[in-house]
Amino acid sequence: MKRKAAVAGAFYPGSAGELRRQLGALIDPAADKVAAKAVVSPHAGYVYSGPVAGAVFSSVEIPDRVVIMAPSHRPIRSIFA
Repeated sequence: MKRKAAVAGAFYPGSAGELRRQLGALIDPAADKVAAKAVVSPHAGYVYSGPVAGAVFSSVEIPDRVVIMAPSHRPIRSIFA
């Protein structure tokens, strides 16, 4: 499933080219890689957590298929409320 960008232009650049440029500056393709079963990565705006997230993703072999598990930043609404 591909999700539409919800906050493009707010927490990260709105254009694909600028996003690629920023991510390229955070990723080190020459870093030693390990095969990890899972990683934990911060996901705040790149200005806050980009260097740490870049180091995480630079150091692991990313498989063809990944599962992203993340909580919502909004309260859970009950269908019974």
